[in-house]
Amino acid sequence: RADVLDCVVGLASVIAFTGLAALRLFVAPSHPEWQDFGKSAAPRYAFANVFMFMEIIGLIVTWRSLMNKMVWNAPDHTNLLWVHLARSLEMLERSGCGLGIRALKTMIDDEGRLLLTSYVLAFIIWLVLSSLYFVSNIDNENLRWEAAAFDGKMWDRFESIPSTAFFCLINLVKEHPLADRFTSFWARVWVDVSVLVAMPLFALATSVLQYALFPHKDGDEEETLRSWVPDEENDLTVPKTRKMLYVTAALALISIERFFSYTARHRHYATYFGLECTKSQPYALACVDGVVALFFLIDFADRRRKQGRAYLKTGLAYVDIVAWLPGLLHLGLILLLGQTVFDQSQWGEWLRACCVLRIFKLERFLRSCTDLFDIMSQRRSIVGATLLLCMLTWMLFSHLLYMLERNNPDDDVRENYSSVMRSLWSELINLSGEYPWADYTPGGRPVMMFIGIFSVIIFCIPTSIFSDGFRERLDRDVGDEFVAVLERRPWQAHLRPARPGWKRDIYDMYYQHMFYDAHSSDYQMPFLGMRAANVIMVALSTLVTVMGTLSDDNFCHAGTSKCETAAILRWWATAIDIVTLAFFCIDFGLRNFALGWRHAVSTIGVCDLASLLALGISMPHSVR
Repeated sequence: RADVLDCVVGLASVIAFTGLAALRLFVAPSHPEWQDFGKSAAPRYAFANVFMFMEIIGLIVTWRSLMNKMVWNAPDHTNLLWVHLARSLEMLERSGCGLGIRALKTMIDDEGRLLLTSYVLAFIIWLVLSSLYFVSNIDNENLRWEAAAFDGKMWDRFESIPSTAFFCLINLVKEHPLADRFTSFWARVWVDVSVLVAMPLFALATSVLQYALFPHKDGDEEETLRSWVPDEENDLTVPKTRKMLYVTAALALISIERFFSYTARHRHYATYFGLECTKSQPYALACVDGVVALFFLIDFADRRRKQGRAYLKTGLAYVDIVAWLPGLLHLGLILLLGQTVFDQSQWGEWLRACCVLRIFKLERFLRSCTDLFDIMSQRRSIVGATLLLCMLTWMLFSHLLYMLERNNPDDDVRENYSSVMRSLWSELINLSGEYPWADYTPGGRPVMMFIGIFSVIIFCIPTSIFSDGFRERLDRDVGDEFVAVLERRPWQAHLRPARPGWKRDIYDMYYQHMFYDAHSSDYQMPFLGMRAANVIMVALSTLVTVMGTLSDDNFCHAGTSKCETAAILRWWATAIDIVTLAFFCIDFGLRNFALGWRHAVSTIGVCDLASLLALGISMPHSVR
């Protein structure tokens, strides 16, 4: 029955879209852009217009696959009618959202060279790291693919540089599904390099896209986001409003926390960060929910009295109603019907869960959702264009990987690409930058490479829209007073001795940077030397601490009773610790001499003192 319905719906859909395509070809000679070609307008339009060409290909594939299913009882068929969505880009360009499409085209035209440069850099990084991955894992037996075997021999994931390049690309997009398979020292070193150095450079293309779409505005340019002047009940600078925010947040969070604890009532544990907490019982939860709802009901009635009917037409009024109505119903019904009857009802748990919606009460004061909707409204053209582009990308790669990976030898991959519906779910994860599955077939791996290099960046564009909108709003809302706070000089800058002498020289040796620009070349040698010495000593101390966590087996052969290498390393570690301890003690004393008692009681001074005590206590060999 499902197959019959599928065939009927599919046949009706393909007939409808075929009629639309035929109609477009029939009227092509009358179109202003094609009327000059006369009788050849229709074929020219069919092959020269990218949207029409895609639709024809999609119709041919769909007709052929549908006939195979209806006539020869094929098990499934391919439906490519979704390619008609691509024409929405052309429709958007002619409508009010055309600014978004034109912005994307302008970005490619104006910043194409910069994008190309960033991609060339990314390609070089990818190629070099792939080669290093291959060399360092050439004998790694942990990288064999158990599900793919030929003549009793498992396939090596890193058997060649092209094969290695796929897994290297996954690391460069911040995913590490094979992290536990890298066991050798150099294999882990190159993974660390990809995370710390290569990955930020590989992500330059995303930054270029954001820069091209949203160039920073000059000071004289008109703001695009609406300004907002808070009234007295929303202005957090008013003490009464701040108190109301704290009370609202406390009551909402208490009721939500009690509901969360109630959901663990059937478990033998209920913990927060490893600490046991009390589990909410049904009647106790109803009482807490009802008391909080009563407070919010009083708040709702007070606002209704002050603002009149206009208040009921606002979205915040509905938030206020949801904050108290389910809670009172919860308390009233559980007292009226009893716990057993209330728990057996289908809506009992829903009433309890409605307390989570009270978190939106904070929107009145914080306006986070309002800002988000304002940004979407002001940038709706580019948001609509990019979301449509993301949807088309999602549909395209979901169908491609369904056809390429549905017979994958790996059970997990095959299951997640067993149908187009499952493939849609899997590809949404991949396009958001996640790679929970890494073992694709040779046909699917190039598609996944393309997704990692280009398509993930396309999916990042909507995020860039919101981040730029919030940045613009922050630039508008942040006042001069806050900027002055950010530019305030640290307290050490006010303690420079007025008279020349030893104390002033020691002060300048540590804090000369507070009186010069960050890129100044006027720093004196004592300051530069002391800064270099601090960096070297911190690096050495950190290295010794890290190396001290390794056992002797990491430096000696298994079963060796006496290891000279480990003994030499321990001697050098002790010597470095003695030198660094003496250096940092002198450093701590000189800073106290230059700044006085304030350094010892400051946050930095307390941290220095704590680190010195920890280093001194760990010096004896018995502690190590």
